[in-house]
Amino acid sequence: MEKVEFSKRVYEKGAFNEVVDRTFREFGQEPTESIKTVEQFFRDYEELYFRIPPTGSVNSHQYLVEKSSLMYKIEEALVDIQPLLDEITALKSQSIADKQTIADLQIQIASSSIR
Repeated sequence: MEKVEFSKRVYEKGAFNEVVDRTFREFGQEPTESIKTVEQFFRDYEELYFRIPPTGSVNSHQYLVEKSSLMYKIEEALVDIQPLLDEITALKSQSIADKQTIADLQIQIASSSIR
């Protein structure tokens, strides 16, 4: 087992202020990168429209269309998926009802065999 020693340095109030810099230098500086907004994105897009390559796996109009299509088609997919979700819910409810019927019949059989 290795022995570990800890030490703690304590300063008086006056000495602490001489040793530790307590000024705030970073609050007055402008951020190096601004937060993007949707409005800024579309302003930039309009400005860069003709400089964006038509095709390519990234940084192209093709990429933007494919990426945006994923989001756009979610609503369309939900319309197709909802009837299936409803059917699953109905089947689960029927399964629960069937299990309850089986349990009730088992209780009746057990009760009649005791008599």
